[in-house]
Amino acid sequence: MSDSPDYLKHDDLWDSLLPIVTRDAVTLKGLEDRKLPAPMDRGGAQWVAWFTHYVAERYLETVK
Repeated sequence: MSDSPDYLKHDDLWDSLLPIVTRDAVTLKGLEDRKLPAPMDRGGAQWVAWFTHYVAERYLETVK
């Protein structure tokens, strides 16, 4: 891992975050509370992919 945020790329972050987001208890509870599909339900995988993209983009904005 590098101390330089310039080396951190969106796809690297997304690949690391996606498995975490799909299994995180707080995220899963939030999906349920908002009546959004769970990651393995129909439409859930796409929604979680979009959400993970959003999280990665927001994080990268804070480090650059």
